[in-house]
Amino acid sequence: MASQPPATAKLSESGKSGAPKGREVGGKATKDAAADEADGEELRFSPEEEAALVEESNAAKAEANTLFSSKQYQDALDKYDSAIASCPKYLLYPRAVIQSNIAACHLKVEQWTDAIKSATEALDGLAKLEPKG
Repeated sequence: MASQPPATAKLSESGKSGAPKGREVGGKATKDAAADEADGEELRFSPEEEAALVEESNAAKAEANTLFSSKQYQDALDKYDSAIASCPKYLLYPRAVIQSNIAACHLKVEQWTDAIKSATEALDGLAKLEPKG
């Protein structure tokens, strides 16, 4: 059975505004996203910054998909890690797609616990998109 590349949904710009201070765009210095979450603030980017991050994330994900198709799973994992690192945390669906791709890589290299963790993170992100009530 031929190996299929993981999901390839592209990120799209959400049009949110309000650029955070100190976040990386195109290789510049960043503020730690974990610190933002600890502060209880959701990091939001200007449309221009978000577009640059989305482009960076899509490029890394496309490269990772190619590596996955070539059965270079560890290299694909590294690229998916780059893709998720540049994807804004509030873009829940695109992040879930990348997390599910990471889970697929972990399955291919038989890293079961990591596969479960990544799949759970993907599902948790999708659950946040469900309407309340």
